[in-house]
Amino acid sequence: MIFAQPSHLSLEGNLTMRTAGAIHAQLLGALKAHEETVISLPSDVQIDISFLQLIEAARVYAKVSGKRLSLARPAGAELLDLLRRAGFLDALSDDDAQFWLHQGKIQ
Repeated sequence: MIFAQPSHLSLEGNLTMRTAGAIHAQLLGALKAHEETVISLPSDVQIDISFLQLIEAARVYAKVSGKRLSLARPAGAELLDLLRRAGFLDALSDDDAQFWLHQGKIQ
């Protein structure tokens, strides 16, 4: 079985409400065009809850479309802090832990 190379989507700059429309378009375009999309985030990323909402919506879209979405590396300090403050880490499923942390549940 031959698999196509994944799409690599590098998101940079401020990933906030102000850029949500552009991020949405990039995510949707990558997911529609490829079977697998890998998202890269800079280590000094500036994010807010709108980014988490977009990623969660993209994960649902990918799942129901039979596609794969992943992060190139586990959540860094800024993203991990936002996940914690937003309550995402309170009841992580195994899928959530694998997606955000690339491992089992956070202790």
